[in-house]
Amino acid sequence: MIKKTAFIVDGVSHPMKDNLLIEFKKQFEGWDVDVINILEIIKKKKLLIVINLFFILKEYSIHYLLGSKSLKYYFMRTTYIFNQVKKILNEITLKKGYPFTFQMCFLFDGSTPGVLHFVYTDIVHLEYYNFPFTNKWHQNSNKWISLEKNIYTNSERIFIWSRNIGKTLEEKYGIAKEKIELVFTGSNVNHLKDENDYTDKYSSKNILFVGIDWERKGGPQLVEAFRKVLKVHPDARLTIVGPTPEIDIPNCNITGKIPPKEVTAYYNSAAVFCLPTLCEPFGIAFVEAMRFKLPVVAVNLGAVPELVIDDFNGYKVEPYNIDQLANKLMMLIANPDKCKLMGENGHNFCVGKYEWTSVSKKIKKTIMIELEKLNVITE
Repeated sequence: MIKKTAFIVDGVSHPMKDNLLIEFKKQFEGWDVDVINILEIIKKKKLLIVINLFFILKEYSIHYLLGSKSLKYYFMRTTYIFNQVKKILNEITLKKGYPFTFQMCFLFDGSTPGVLHFVYTDIVHLEYYNFPFTNKWHQNSNKWISLEKNIYTNSERIFIWSRNIGKTLEEKYGIAKEKIELVFTGSNVNHLKDENDYTDKYSSKNILFVGIDWERKGGPQLVEAFRKVLKVHPDARLTIVGPTPEIDIPNCNITGKIPPKEVTAYYNSAAVFCLPTLCEPFGIAFVEAMRFKLPVVAVNLGAVPELVIDDFNGYKVEPYNIDQLANKLMMLIANPDKCKLMGENGHNFCVGKYEWTSVSKKIKKTIMIELEKLNVITE
């Protein structure tokens, strides 16, 4: 058997993809792992790009006019690109003779007939319809959605981050439960292991927000809740990492977008983590916060019910409920000991479960079992 495989990505840079690739290569030591970058391939095909502009206008002209996304956003979301990427990947796979292929995310179908194919994703498109903050002009076209099911039906196994995605795959796409496997995810920020690094953080009354998309992540609701917090705790602080909203509120530090390695210091100096996101399939920042022993306050949707257990490692609140959000934040910053206990509970909840090494081991185990079933490999 030829020990080589393809690790296929859409080409949009993200630490999550880099981290899994590192662990994937470790698990498949002795294999040649070809990283196939879809966008890099497409950039070399000028005619394809020109033709796709026509399809962008055909399928997304109204979305573009009524939404806030650029035309670039829709480039990978046309039926034309979907079908062209399929053809390109089929040619590469057949030429290389891979015994199996593996793709991250859901914007394309990387499968090839007769070759085992696996998908790892945190989201499927119809999951977005389960959230209160869903702009229909930011959704993929109906024609694209009609093709999306092929991604899952053509895969041998769909590896998912959380149970809510599995439920959507079953109920809205008709995917058999046996094809879906929960393997979780890892953290994109290295946590500090020295217990001394956590000293006194819980008395700081520092509430931390980490995210890029300010409105979707519930930033405006957090600010309104923080105004209420300040009336009772005038020494409370709010640290916003990622976005640069124009807000006028005291005791607020806005960092803007910073490298992942620099986020560590902010996780390590906060008392509470709050991300009241209104549209979030998973929310890897919750895992990162818990790895830093922070209690979490989040909105009760997406994967949050799987991550946050009330009075154990944080609190869940209802969407747009500003009073409830403010009350939970005040309960925590007023009680450093409670913050510390919840932070430790959250840390223990994540260790060994939400780690890239654990994720990659589960993925490899399943892939090897499927290869053995076809007598493709014997070890």
